[in-house]
Amino acid sequence: MTGRRAAGLLLVTLGVLLGLAAPASAAPTHAARSSGQVIVIGVPGLRWDDLSAADTPALWRLAGNGSIGTLSARTTRALSCPEDGWVTLGAGARAQRGPHRATPRACPNPPVRLVLHADGSAVLDDQPDVVLRNTSAQARPGALAESLRCATAIGSGAAIAAARPVGRITQYLPKLPTHPRAVLARCPLTVVDAGQVTGTGAPRRAAVRAVDRLVGQVVAARAADSTVLVAGVSDTGTPARLHVAIADGPDFRGGWLTSGSTNRTGYVQLADVAPTVTDTLGLRRPAAFTGQPWQHGSARTATMPVSRDRLVDADRSSVATAGVAGWFVAVLVASQLVLYLLVGFGLSRLVDAPDRTRAVIATAAAAAALVVPAMLLANVVPWWRTGAPGWTFLAVVAGWLAVATAVVRLGPWRRWRLGQPAATAAVAVAVIGVDVVSGAHLELDNVVGYAAVTGDRYTGLGMVGLGAFAAAVLALAGCLAVRVPRRYRPVLMALVGGAGVVAVGGPFFGADPGAAIGMTAGAAVAAVLSRGGFLTVTRLGWAIVAGLGVTGAFALLDLTRPPEQRGHLARFVGHLFGGTAGPALHRVMQANTMATVGSLLSLLVAVSAVFVGLVLLGPAAGLRRVHGLFPSLRGALAGATVAAVLAGLFDGAGLIVAGAAASVAVPLAVQYCLQVRRPERGEPAS
Repeated sequence: MTGRRAAGLLLVTLGVLLGLAAPASAAPTHAARSSGQVIVIGVPGLRWDDLSAADTPALWRLAGNGSIGTLSARTTRALSCPEDGWVTLGAGARAQRGPHRATPRACPNPPVRLVLHADGSAVLDDQPDVVLRNTSAQARPGALAESLRCATAIGSGAAIAAARPVGRITQYLPKLPTHPRAVLARCPLTVVDAGQVTGTGAPRRAAVRAVDRLVGQVVAARAADSTVLVAGVSDTGTPARLHVAIADGPDFRGGWLTSGSTNRTGYVQLADVAPTVTDTLGLRRPAAFTGQPWQHGSARTATMPVSRDRLVDADRSSVATAGVAGWFVAVLVASQLVLYLLVGFGLSRLVDAPDRTRAVIATAAAAAALVVPAMLLANVVPWWRTGAPGWTFLAVVAGWLAVATAVVRLGPWRRWRLGQPAATAAVAVAVIGVDVVSGAHLELDNVVGYAAVTGDRYTGLGMVGLGAFAAAVLALAGCLAVRVPRRYRPVLMALVGGAGVVAVGGPFFGADPGAAIGMTAGAAVAAVLSRGGFLTVTRLGWAIVAGLGVTGAFALLDLTRPPEQRGHLARFVGHLFGGTAGPALHRVMQANTMATVGSLLSLLVAVSAVFVGLVLLGPAAGLRRVHGLFPSLRGALAGATVAAVLAGLFDGAGLIVAGAAASVAVPLAVQYCLQVRRPERGEPAS
């Protein structure tokens, strides 16, 4: 089968699978477009654990009546301080107000320089400099105010959010008047700085009560058809946290918030506030906005205390995940290095090793390949609620790893040729694949997934999960192809690989354009090589063309959805045809460089390449013999390499995806070598 035919076969297969995937679309949500006035109350540092019926009655009633969620206040910095949060709110995109600085342990509070005019307007004199500072970030501070005829700012922080790009603020008051009804009615948008919530203990509770009193004044004076948005616009110290998001108005009643930037119920971002304002007022959304409007998602069936506890738990989970993620990536890399040392220095002659030695290596290889699935399964248990979340997480991972390894080593498939590597790959595919098609609940706030507090991703696969899934899917396809006639192997590889592409790239599942391109190319390469031959430039080129074609089909399907429901794929097309492809690609290139340099998984790529080249491909280990006997396994390994490298480059993850793929593919290769000389039946498992 030529590269062109394999690519065509894969495209047809994906078309069928895509048709099966389409009915999984989420139910439509309701966008807010019926208020004549919007009031945004910003409270730096406000979290859900600050709220209660007794201490914050005004906020509690507002949350009970309206729609609620947890908000990532991420700006262009890892720690979002108030000045950056306010300018991000006014830009509708991640922005920063001050010059670049190292991440502080406490947020500075520089003075806001305002020039007040007799007519009640004001000018933020350094706003033009702030606009220039954010040009490279593709953000335009003041874009929200620029889209309105009039905006009122109450308080210095609100002045930053309500200033136009030239610095002009239509109406400014330093504080909320005792009787604010007339002030709130002046303009369609009023932004209120309710003060910062900092510290712990009694001072923090006092600050929260002051905020609640101000919110009560605003709610009492609001117009009947107005919409009130409450947002914890920033952190006020380390670590970064998730914050309060409340929307109360005609289109926000008793539900959970969501937005197109997260596509996850209960989660929104700070950059989403500005498009929420324009959509609520029925105004055209500025092109500079990168956020998506808040939406009333599903209705809340739980009581307000239970709902609040859910949001508090989301904050704890996200903070705990961000705090231990680096440590457990090191655990993942260390598990691989232990396997390499075990094989490379002591037991290189795998096929001639004693049974006990082979059993030890087989167990270690199965366990090493299943570390990522075990880490994902750890989120089934609420490990973040304990006093020592890091150690609890390690213990839970060890338990799941023991269970998964036992399934592989003790199941009936252990007597089949390639049964154990097939079972290993199947376990990884089942854990990661079922999770991603059912909503990626294990990926969210997982050390090998993504943390909501960072605001980078909320749905689909993280880069580590993507690499592990790509390697496992193609390895499973390769093992299954061994058991079918040679002429059907490309078809089987395309079918299994195509299912993987739908899972990672379909707009209703992973919705990752880079992953769709990489996985399609990898599946096409694996299909082509499954009958033998070598990976040529022509074959690789056709594989990439297939990846681009499938991704385009997914993107077109995403574009058929309402604008407020479109995800990453539709925005990817928007960059290509909206004149912003150049800056977007530049940001991807920068992200690739930073990810490659800053990740231990990049080191794992280099070490695993040396290990495979010098040990497994050597005459003692037997990987060359495996490839000769089973061309589909060689195709699977080549396809996984292509998929991981391309997906990482397109997603701006550098070699992180390739490193994660190596953590599955190399242990599987060790398992292949152990079983290469075993008869198909009748011999005990290694």
